[in-house]
Amino acid sequence: MRRRRDPLAGVTLVEVLVALSIVAVMASASVLVLRGDPRASAETEARKLVIRLANAVDETLSTGTSLHLETEADGYRFTDPARQVDAVFAAHTLPHGVVLDEDEVIHVIEADGFTAPFDLVLRDGETPWRVRFDGLGAVAEAG
Repeated sequence: MRRRRDPLAGVTLVEVLVALSIVAVMASASVLVLRGDPRASAETEARKLVIRLANAVDETLSTGTSLHLETEADGYRFTDPARQVDAVFAAHTLPHGVVLDEDEVIHVIEADGFTAPFDLVLRDGETPWRVRFDGLGAVAEAG
């Protein structure tokens, strides 16, 4: 005849090991997700640039001053020449292996919304990602 387990006895070693195994699997999966796919880095950077361009447009419309997008092969930054501020948004350096096709070009984002459209291309050795900016909004697309 089997003895009944005392309900106040606690957990067994097997239950603790199973719980630790589940935590370990979830932790390793989250590291993979947070690190991202290195092949998608040009896509990721293009999407980040789209968001930063939207923030820059919001900044120009709310303050009434123009911003400059200064590009380099290894990154970009937004500056505000009217306020003599070095960088409105922190300079962004692209990750290793991702390059911007334009080098040392300045695009002016006008406060009135009449900015000349421009395209920026990010490459990581595989599929290039193009960021199209129309003066008020931007989209990222492969190719």
